[in-house]
Amino acid sequence: MLNGKTVLIAGATGGIGAPICRVLHSRGANVVLFARRREKLDALHRELGDKGVLVVSGDACDPVAVRKALFETEKKFGRLDAVVIVVGTWGRLSTENSIEETAESIDHLYKTILLPTVVMGQGALKDMLNQPAGSVIFHISSHASIRPYLKGNLSYGAVKAAAEAFFERVRREIGDSHVKIVDIRPATVNTVELPGALSKSSKAEEMRKKGATQEKINEWIAEMCKLAVQPEEIAAWIAENVGNKKVPSSMLFDSELVLD
Repeated sequence: MLNGKTVLIAGATGGIGAPICRVLHSRGANVVLFARRREKLDALHRELGDKGVLVVSGDACDPVAVRKALFETEKKFGRLDAVVIVVGTWGRLSTENSIEETAESIDHLYKTILLPTVVMGQGALKDMLNQPAGSVIFHISSHASIRPYLKGNLSYGAVKAAAEAFFERVRREIGDSHVKIVDIRPATVNTVELPGALSKSSKAEEMRKKGATQEKINEWIAEMCKLAVQPEEIAAWIAENVGNKKVPSSMLFDSELVLD
């Protein structure tokens, strides 16, 4: 159980972030819900209740918002045991795309993944280094960061790899510190966005060309979602490793399902 532990989740309302909040809270942790969209934050807050919950609306790209989230966490709970950074969504880019599409994709993923990851990570690190107890930063990365052969991941894989490179340099600077940083690398995750992505995949298009009904395509999508990494698996692993002084620096959650 995580009674008394406090975890801040940056990207709390997303397809991976929300299940992490639910699992951590169900195991007794204080959870700080940090995200941009107030209406989704309020909905998750209503679901979890008031006990052990703090809601902070803000953008992890903004140093002022990050400082506010960290300050409010300390004010309400008096400690910060872990931060989960789970921001941005997958975007496809391959050599078939134009240079305009390439520029747009890189710019978008920089603003929605790399920048908030670095700002939130640096802010959390400074607070955690000033605490006597051990703390963990869980960075939700992707298997695309270490698998350059995955088609369609030119920008997403590169940006995730860049975020990991930042944290590797942080590890080297802080040395054998009581603050641990973990890169979690899930393959395709079964979020609410996955069925839509599968519906647009080359496999679905091939099925349509061969005359498959929408019902058959939906059945295939449902089966593929079962093959994906379930967000609750990631959440359970995080819950088990909050406060673990020997937590590994990376964790791979693999799957047979690969988006194209």
